[in-house]
Amino acid sequence: MAFSEYLDRVSWDERLSVTEEADKFPHLTGGWASPSLFGPNLYETIPSGVCPPFKYLIVSASGFGTPLHTEPDGGSTWLALLSGRKRWLVFPQDADITTFPNYHEDMSAHEFFSQVMWEGVQEPGEILYVPSGCAHVVLTLDASVAISVDFINDTNLPFIAPHLRALICPQ
Repeated sequence: MAFSEYLDRVSWDERLSVTEEADKFPHLTGGWASPSLFGPNLYETIPSGVCPPFKYLIVSASGFGTPLHTEPDGGSTWLALLSGRKRWLVFPQDADITTFPNYHEDMSAHEFFSQVMWEGVQEPGEILYVPSGCAHVVLTLDASVAISVDFINDTNLPFIAPHLRALICPQ
């Protein structure tokens, strides 16, 4: 299926963002490699069928936002923004985000947001790195296209080892 046909089938009134495995669109996502800065991605060594998807093509409408979240497997991620702009709030690994959005009545919004490690706007052509265990929230400022890759390397392996063990050796 052509990418344009796929976009025609999506109901943009119901979904402001479409995230699909990048491998479904090799003509769009082929020909690029992960930045060498991140080292080899250990996800690529896990047999297919065992490893969850880890490369995504993301097309988002202006105004789409993600909820506050961490990567589900504990790994790190990077996002290359091809077009549009995204506003990010990234929290440190030790931030008390467990109570958001229903934070304690004792905790003011100022106290909660004072935990932000980095806040900024990602521009086209920029790659943003989110370390393992760092919660983040993203707001799409302009319609955008991005490639996102979850990765495992020697720096984040301790965070993701329990999840990997469960994937490779299910009980």
